[in-house]
This record gives sequence, structure tokens and C-alpha cells, in this order.
Amino acid sequence: MITLRDQPAIFILASERSGTNLLRSILSSHSKISSPPPSGMVVGLHPVFEAFKRAGAPLPLEKIISYANELTQTHMNKWVHCPEPDEVLAALPVAPTFWDLFAAYNLYFSEKSGGEIWLSKEPGLIGHAVEIAATFPNAHVVHLVRDGRDVAVSMVRKRHYANTMRQGIARWTREQEKMLDALKDSRVSDITHTIRYEDLTASPEAVLRPLMTRVGLEFEASQLEYYSSSETIKHSQSSIFWKELAQPIKADNSQKYLKEMDARELEYVEAEGGAVLKQLGYELHNPNPRPIRLHEKLGEKLREKADSRPPDAMSAEEVEQRKKLGTLFGELNSLVKSAKGP
Repeated sequence: MITLRDQPAIFILASERSGTNLLRSILSSHSKISSPPPSGMVVGLHPVFEAFKRAGAPLPLEKIISYANELTQTHMNKWVHCPEPDEVLAALPVAPTFWDLFAAYNLYFSEKSGGEIWLSKEPGLIGHAVEIAATFPNAHVVHLVRDGRDVAVSMVRKRHYANTMRQGIARWTREQEKMLDALKDSRVSDITHTIRYEDLTASPEAVLRPLMTRVGLEFEASQLEYYSSSETIKHSQSSIFWKELAQPIKADNSQKYLKEMDARELEYVEAEGGAVLKQLGYELHNPNPRPIRLHEKLGEKLREKADSRPPDAMSAEEVEQRKKLGTLFGELNSLVKSAKGP
């Protein structure tokens, strides 16, 4: 019997602001790959399953499914194919894990979209590489890496995930360390294909051909015209964060940090993330940066500088949508706490 976990799948694991939406658009432009928009299920629902498991309490499955459906619709880029609750229940095994639920939703979307392989690009996936490798026997993991200094710049510019360069590089460093540690497990390394954002943008076909071979598919030239598809255009118009998706790949979209950071700030960032930057093949401007001194004066100076950078403005509709999503995650946090009982 073929189970939900047996279906072929592709997971993009990366830090946010690393080009994941670009890679998702390219890969899902393939005739045999379907991918729903990010929903927030991993961040929102995985902790719920874990909390009830630790507490040994009955899983409120119907409530969880209700929240899962809501997550697929509480975004600027909503799922166009979403299963009914009874369809989800019918597809799940007797004692489902989060990954069973996740697979049920992604597989439903893929089948309704005419895909043979489902692809997931979700916030938080990078922290679950070992679980993915242990759960999905026919999965492929794409580890997408972007220069952490540019990631920090993008996070601060968008006021998303970080307000200061230190926060941005610290987040990136933690996530990449976790992924690098997971790659020591042969179950993870055997199914993982690592690519660099800078290589993808500079020579897309040269990067994509071996990647497609790795996942068992032929490269299709139409993948490089992802930006002209109606789905990509719609995606790009739904948020300030994705506005560049409906444009051809920019080969020079790197090293923006050289313009955004002053010399001391760059040194500070490289002191925070230098070891991981070097491990991933990025050269440092400060091979021996001065030690980070997290005293109040420097911390305030960096925060003030970050706050002076004008962010890319979100539309009023997107601001409202993010408030709704924040409320939804608040309810999910309450559900996690309820697992422990009164």
C-alpha cells in the first residue's frame, strides 16, 4: 500500500530572504512539479503536534485541520486547491503525525494541479531536515544557501525577521549551523543537493540541470521563463516581498551588503557569522575581526542605524493580512499551551 509519506516530494530548505520564492517559481514551472504557496503550517502546526505528543494528550485533530485550512487562506497568495476537512481525515492514518497532515495537504494540491511531484517551500523547514529524511523515503532536499550578509540586509530592508544586521546574521547563522549539523546524518546528506543563490543567479541553467537530474526529472527550458507564467505574475503582485518574481533572473543580485553596511558594521556581522560564512564558501573582508562586544552603546548604535533605513512599504491590505496571521499564530500558541491541561 502506498502511503502519503511514500509519494515523491521536494523540500526547499533555506533561511528566509535567500531566494526561496525564486527557486520555488523555477522548479514549479516544470510540467511535473506542483507547489502551493507557503502557508505557515510548519511554524504554526508542528509545535501543536509536538506539544500534545509530549503531554500524552489526545490530539484535537478536527480543530487542527480547521486551523490548517485557515492557514492556507490567511495569506496574500492563497491556495487555489484546499481539501475539505472530511477529505483530510479520510486520507490520514489512524495516529497521524504533523508530517502526515502536511503531506496530505501538499499531495492534494499537487494532484488537483496535475503534478506528479509535490514541492514545498515553507518557513521553518530548515530546522527539520532530519525529520524529513526519516519520514519521507522518496524525498529530495534542496539546501539553498545565500550569503548571510545579503540575507541580513534583505531582512532589515523588509523589516521582516530582523530589525538589525546583528539580528539578521545571528538568525542566518543559527539556521545554517543547524542544517550543517543535520548534513552529518547520512540520511540527510544522501537526499540533499546544496546550491548557492549566487551560482543560481549567475548561471541558472548550469545549476538547474544537475539539480533536476538529482530529483529524477529532465530540465525543461521553460523553467527559465518562470517569470512569464500567470501564477508567478499573480504571486509577484500580491506582496512587496515578491515584486521581483515577475522579472528575469538578475545575475548581479549579490553583495548588496557592501553598500548597506559601513566598515565597522560589516566587521561586526562577520565576527558573528564568519565561521559559517567561510564553511559555506564565502570570503570574509575581515579575516580576523575584532571580538564582538555586546555592550549597550554599540547595540543601540546598530539599532538606530537599522531604524534609519527606509523599509519597502507594504500595502494596507498586506498589513491587515499580517495582523490576521499574527492573531492566528496567537491562537495556535494558546493551543500548544492547552496541551498541558489546566
